This record gives sequence, C-alpha cells and structure tokens, in this order.
Amino acid sequence: MRICDVSGCGRIHKGHGLCHAHLRRKNGKCKGPVRRAPWSVPRIIYDEVACAVPGLTGPCHVFQGAKQSNGYGSICVQGKTMLVHRYVWELQNGPVPLGRELDHRCGVKACCNPAHLRAVTHVVNCTENTRRVPPTHCPEGHEYTEDNCFMDHGRRRCRICGRKKCLDRYYRLKAGR
Repeated sequence: MRICDVSGCGRIHKGHGLCHAHLRRKNGKCKGPVRRAPWSVPRIIYDEVACAVPGLTGPCHVFQGAKQSNGYGSICVQGKTMLVHRYVWELQNGPVPLGRELDHRCGVKACCNPAHLRAVTHVVNCTENTRRVPPTHCPEGHEYTEDNCFMDHGRRRCRICGRKKCLDRYYRLKAGR
C-alpha cells in the first residue's frame, strides 16, 4: 500500500503517486484547497508577535487558523473541535489537572505559546487576569463621583441618567392615559 507523494498528506495512493484529492486537483477538476483528513495531525500555523507583558519568555504565537467568536483559536483533532492553546498544552505538559483551566498570562486569546500558559483555578483566572480598568464615566458621559453614583445589584449607576430615565417613563405613561 503506497502513500500519497505530497508531503504531510498521509492518505492512500490512488494513481500517479497521489491520493484521490490531490489527483483531482492536479487534473484541474477541483480548484479549492485540499482538506486535511480529520484523523491526521493538525498543523499549527502562527505568527510570532512581540509580547506586551514584561517577564514572559518568548513572543506570542498568534494562531492564524480558524478562530471562535470569542477569539480563541480552534482546530480539528481526531474529528473533534479543540482549542489550540489546550492542544499545545496537552502535547507538552499532558492533560490539564482537574479543577484547573488554562490562563493566558499574556492576555492574547489566540496565543498558543506554551510558555505563556499556566493551569490555574477559575477564581485565579477571573481575578488575576482582569486588565480592564473600571470606567470613570457613564455611557452618557456623566462622571462617576460619590454624589452622582449609586450601586444597583453590584453595578455602578449614574444618578443623572437614572432621574432622566424615570422622568421619561413618567411622561410616557402619562401621555398614554
């Protein structure tokens, strides 16, 4: 049994030293890209980008393949969709311990550099990785001060906007009578 001559293909030879997909492509019957077999080893293609976080070894490896809507890279491994950073971690370190999740210390969701990953608890991942600065103004542009701010179910609210919303509702209901 011969294997396709195209490097990295690994499929069974059909004719002229090529598998069925590469043979069709050579003959001009198939113009699109040849898809990888789901059981073959995926190729991880990434760009090296300088890491913005000081102290991390090496650059960020920003995955160039398919990404989910939340920004994490995904690949197909043995017929199942898997996150790229998790796949790279498991290749180098084995499975992620129970009760742990992978944390991108660099903050780049598409980064698949194993040196930038660590296994932490969910609480640590949520608290230590928040690089977001709390807003100083409400969406309407009013500054959050002690006089103009109150807590509503754990969120800061603007008093000026709250009064405006209340008056708008009052006049809307009054006009409907």
